[in-house]
Amino acid sequence: MIKYITAIVIGSIFFSKLVLASANQVSIPQTTAILTVSNPSEVIQIRNKQESVAYVQARVVEVFIGPDGKERFETIDKDKKANGVVAIPEKFIVAPLGSSSVRLLFTGGTHSTSDRFFKVRFTPIIKSKYYGDSSSTDINSTIFVSITGSTFAVVPKMSPAPKITKTDKPNGIELTNSGDSIVLLNNCKLCIGSICELSSQKRLISERTVLFSMNNTQVGLSKNGQLSCETLSSTKSAFIEYKVKYNNENSQ
Repeated sequence: MIKYITAIVIGSIFFSKLVLASANQVSIPQTTAILTVSNPSEVIQIRNKQESVAYVQARVVEVFIGPDGKERFETIDKDKKANGVVAIPEKFIVAPLGSSSVRLLFTGGTHSTSDRFFKVRFTPIIKSKYYGDSSSTDINSTIFVSITGSTFAVVPKMSPAPKITKTDKPNGIELTNSGDSIVLLNNCKLCIGSICELSSQKRLISERTVLFSMNNTQVGLSKNGQLSCETLSSTKSAFIEYKVKYNNENSQ
């Protein structure tokens, strides 16, 4: 049996909120690109599930996270494009039931003293705006296109040292990034007996914590479980496995 993990990222909403997909829309991959000076670009695929043409505009904002966890956004435009992340092209067409490629590019020549975070926002536009016809009064139906999902990009700090530490919890396990640079947790799977739960990608920035726990439907199980995740940072990729202590008394 496969279900979804109850996974709570303790910290910023920006790094924990998931947007669920729905039908008849343009879908955006909910992934995080790790961009560096030596590997400055990554291509993502934007898919159109509708039977009509979609006109789309991409905007990039840099995300600044304060000591209190509050986020501030700055649009990457004008001079900021010389040292930031840009989306190429900024405007594009997605054919009916087709896809379009967008390249995320880091334009800077050096790394900062801390990780830099970017969010790529995609919005529908009307046909006349795509072609730059400001005099047109065309109201194209594609303005009502539903676009779901966001793509993120991270430019890691100079000499990053990410590190994952674990803490055992009742019927679960807590992972903390005790290092100084972001770690991505991909394809996490928590299993107890034959029951497994899956999780989508988690963006774990420095000093943030994520809790993986089984729900209360597994009453009566008393054996240990196991959590496995693929981890990705700017320094390496790895596969981690931890035992999860399960106590059925805590779930009743």
